[in-house]
Amino acid sequence: MKDSAVSVVIGYMILLAITVSFISLLNAVWIPQMKQQAEVEHLGQVEQSFLSLATDIDRMTTFRQNSSINHRVQLGGGDVSFSPVRSSGSLRVNVSPETGKMTISDNFTTIPFYDLNISYIPAGNFWVEQGYLWENGTVYVTKISSKTHTQLDLDDHAGPFISQNLRPRMEHVGGTGNYTTVTLSTVSFSSHNASVSGNGFGTIRAGITCPAENYTNVKSIDGVLPEKGTNWISDLYGDMNRSGVPCKMEGGKIVFDQQTEVILRRCSFCMEVE
Repeated sequence: MKDSAVSVVIGYMILLAITVSFISLLNAVWIPQMKQQAEVEHLGQVEQSFLSLATDIDRMTTFRQNSSINHRVQLGGGDVSFSPVRSSGSLRVNVSPETGKMTISDNFTTIPFYDLNISYIPAGNFWVEQGYLWENGTVYVTKISSKTHTQLDLDDHAGPFISQNLRPRMEHVGGTGNYTTVTLSTVSFSSHNASVSGNGFGTIRAGITCPAENYTNVKSIDGVLPEKGTNWISDLYGDMNRSGVPCKMEGGKIVFDQQTEVILRRCSFCMEVE
């Protein structure tokens, strides 16, 4: 065998070894690192979507005017040029059982209150099983394996959100002589389509509508909203007292001193995902 032929074989073997080593290095180091980086960027996008959602919910429940929002959330990520496989995730909306109520006396009317949360739960994540949760004005980072969640912001917004954004609130007082008209607003949560899963995009849709209901000859207002120790009936009485509404607190309820009409703007905040 000629030396030139042996050199060609050796050259091909060296080239093959370099190619195999490159592919092994690509699969063992570079692709995992690229997929992890892509997943980190994906989770950052989910985080920004939840922070933006929290701002919009805060605005809608504060102003209590008919409005709607749409937020797109990237459910999956981690795809790169050499490995297009994507992780996936799901969005879930949960409306809790009744957490409180307001009763308008002599009208046999009870308005229930509910808590709501929305979560992003990852599946097949290439970096860390990290999800996100919005609940009562606060965004949390969740760890699926340890079933823990940590506030994204150092401040706890749950208490102020419930006491300022969700509690029944007085908006206007009017009337003449021995007749008083009080306008109140409440916020209650609901949901239709509660979950969506996949590796593409999910859409969070939310809207608030505030139809008005009139109640005449109201004698008193009562109710409970125990979450975070919020005593909304005392707060509402304080609003009325400062506005000159003829009323007093008796037995934990607001009792009106004269003939009173209540105009209730019953705001329904509905959230769904698709």
